[in-house]
Amino acid sequence: MLSKINKEYIHLFAKRLLILVTVILFSDSCHVFHKKYIIPEKKLIQVLVDIHIADAIAMIVPYSDPENVPDSAQVYSALFKKHNITRAQFDSTMAYYTRKPEKLTKIYTEVNAILNKRESDIVAEGEKPAAEKKIVIWQDNKIYILPQMGKREKIEINIPISKAGVYTFSAKIKMYDDDQSVAPRVTLFFWYDNGTPKGYREYFTSTPVLKNGQADNYSVSRQLTNPNITHIKGFVLDHSNPDTLFAKHAIVSELKVFYRE
Repeated sequence: MLSKINKEYIHLFAKRLLILVTVILFSDSCHVFHKKYIIPEKKLIQVLVDIHIADAIAMIVPYSDPENVPDSAQVYSALFKKHNITRAQFDSTMAYYTRKPEKLTKIYTEVNAILNKRESDIVAEGEKPAAEKKIVIWQDNKIYILPQMGKREKIEINIPISKAGVYTFSAKIKMYDDDQSVAPRVTLFFWYDNGTPKGYREYFTSTPVLKNGQADNYSVSRQLTNPNITHIKGFVLDHSNPDTLFAKHAIVSELKVFYRE
């Protein structure tokens, strides 16, 4: 379901949002923004996540009576009521953040991370029966506390493997909202030495890490079929910062690798 949100709906939502923001900007070009009309970033992120999900469900769920399909105004009204905000507050907030593109980009990065995390959770839930057959082949009992153990530590993974099958890496990660990583994520890949500087790589699906101050479980899986592979490598807290003038703020624990045939 959430994969459809990301792939089928995001373009439509972006178009609607662009139209909405354009109207707001033209109508409120001289408007002075007051704090009481601006939704805080954390709350706005949750509102936008719910809007993405609700609109996507409305697109892909069939209704028996076409005349009773709820329109976007009804859907948004219910969501605004849920979050205890008004349409005017939402409009003013989007106009405000559109004038601050760096903040808006940060907000949508977090929205996308939350949607991706929920999608991966659903996939993991669907794989639970198979998970019962998994065995732990590697684990790290260390608790990594950043920045005390390194301001920009990525926490490198380097695990020898050989058998064909499905490998699942999991970790508990608590990342705080003052963490300065750009696009924090779990990045892993199957690897063997093919004589090149980086070696041969088959990447797992990258998993974004949320800066929500909660200890969440993150996992990535990939099936190994290539007999040349010798290791699982990568980083638990990968990032895309263009420089080293930043610090992370996170706690990572319960690192494990599961295997099943």
